[in-house]
Amino acid sequence: MLDLIRWIVERGHLFVFGSICTVLVTLTLLAPFLRHKLQIKISKEMSDAAESAHSAIITFLVFILATSLITLEGKVNLLNDTVAKEAESLVFASRSLSRLSESAARQAEIDIRQYTYDIINKEWKLLGSDKYSEDVERDFVKMLEEIEDIEPQNQHEAEIQDLILHSLQLADQERQERLANTGLSLSPIYWAMILGLSVLLIFLAAMGEWNKQNIIKTGGVTFALALFISMVLTFECPFNGDVAVKPKQIEIALKKMSQH
Repeated sequence: MLDLIRWIVERGHLFVFGSICTVLVTLTLLAPFLRHKLQIKISKEMSDAAESAHSAIITFLVFILATSLITLEGKVNLLNDTVAKEAESLVFASRSLSRLSESAARQAEIDIRQYTYDIINKEWKLLGSDKYSEDVERDFVKMLEEIEDIEPQNQHEAEIQDLILHSLQLADQERQERLANTGLSLSPIYWAMILGLSVLLIFLAAMGEWNKQNIIKTGGVTFALALFISMVLTFECPFNGDVAVKPKQIEIALKKMSQH
């Protein structure tokens, strides 16, 4: 299910809405039409009960989807903040290295720029597949060891070295937070429930009357429901699709490193 959701989200929000809306509205309107053509009779009491159940399920789904949308949008915003903090920590470490006099610090500056470059060009494209770059992992270990091996010339440089190491540890914590949120935000059970209730709505719609008033009412409600589902699905994978978290702040950080 994860791969299917990612594939749908990667097509873009217009494809997501178009496909879900087309399938859901078509099946919802086709169900009562087929019952009418097959001349399957439903009592007035049964039809009224089905309409009430249909309205109740729609209300429940809208509430669940609206709550999920708020949660997912908040998660994407938090991840953008995480990326911004990671970028700030890397810039601080890079600029602080320039304040150390030992020649080994110059190599460490080069390594931190390479590390940042690899995050953008090697790791970021893997995040949408719930993976990470082993090259970035190795770059970080190498960079940390080089900075730890620098011999400060005085107490002031020793304090700067400690700040650099602390800053890099913070950057790594933010990276681990980013890596921990590359998968589905909502569980497969959630989407199984949405799918099951959607099928139930189609079944209940089939018990309605085939007339212009019912077509407009059912079609309009289903269209709105498809819009809600599409919006939730768009935010479901934080590193896929049109609203994916981008490495913009880290790209800015790399430019700042190159300027000093």
